[in-house]
Amino acid sequence: MTLKDVAKEAGVSVSTVSSVINKSRFVDEEKRKKVLEAIGKVGYQPNLIARSLKVRNSKTIGMIFPDIENSFFISLIKEAEEFAFNSGYNVILCNTQNDPGKEKQYIKLLKGKMVDGFMVITSFKDKDYLEKELAGEKVVYVDRYVGVKDETVVKLDNIKGAEMAVTYLASLGHKRIGYINIKPEINIGFERLEGYKKGLKKAGIPFNEDLVRYSGFSVESSYEKMKEILAQDNKPSAMFPISNRITIGVLKAIKDQNLKIPDDISVIGFDEIVTADLLTPSLTVVAQPAYEFGRISTKILIDKINGKEPEEDIINLEPELIIRESCRKHIS
Repeated sequence: MTLKDVAKEAGVSVSTVSSVINKSRFVDEEKRKKVLEAIGKVGYQPNLIARSLKVRNSKTIGMIFPDIENSFFISLIKEAEEFAFNSGYNVILCNTQNDPGKEKQYIKLLKGKMVDGFMVITSFKDKDYLEKELAGEKVVYVDRYVGVKDETVVKLDNIKGAEMAVTYLASLGHKRIGYINIKPEINIGFERLEGYKKGLKKAGIPFNEDLVRYSGFSVESSYEKMKEILAQDNKPSAMFPISNRITIGVLKAIKDQNLKIPDDISVIGFDEIVTADLLTPSLTVVAQPAYEFGRISTKILIDKINGKEPEEDIINLEPELIIRESCRKHIS
């Protein structure tokens, strides 16, 4: 069915029907009611894509994220999608699996769909591509600072979070604190490494490169790095992996070496694991406010779409130390 069908049924002009649908000019109440009744009767549905080409308002947001299996991203996206839906926006979700090539394809796809804005958790190390491809678009970067011009980013205070973890372990008497990080070329890896070093310095503990490994995002990669650390003669008394996927690999390696947590080695994770409080022992973590991430990021993006810029370009959210059972006092 077309606008002409609606106009014929209502006994008005096509331009009147268009004005009622798009709210582009005043139409008296009697004619407006006739148009709405005719729309219902003939079953007309507006072509939102065609309409968006004219008004650049598709009421759709593109969300690009790196890992559908990561519980932090799942919680973040769940809250973001719900906030967007309640605000009248549809969402297109794109999982890149930390692959910059897939991210490029999804950016082109979303631009072709004429989305109103982008919420991006990027896998790119090179900001030039993003700066070029998303120039002129409404964008909020999430979790990871990119460094593009006029960037709006919602992220965690990663330095503070990592420092909190090391400070807590040091307060329990741990001096050999193992650390598995992602590559510091990615800014969250760099910031968390800075926080780790800051916590060591604060506690008067020298930085020891032998206790540090750099892993990929996978459980398998962190498992192998943890095996390397445990193969040392002078093992760490505590471990600090910096994401939930890396933590799972660490826990698996410890179990396979027949070591007990926290009797043989204490563990504090970065990021909440869905079942962290159900593990035996339950896992102490530095938690990120995932739902707050989703809600704040989506609100800022919708505000930007509607012409309201945020007061701050960088929004740092607060980490929380959740103490459970996986860390114990260490007597050297």
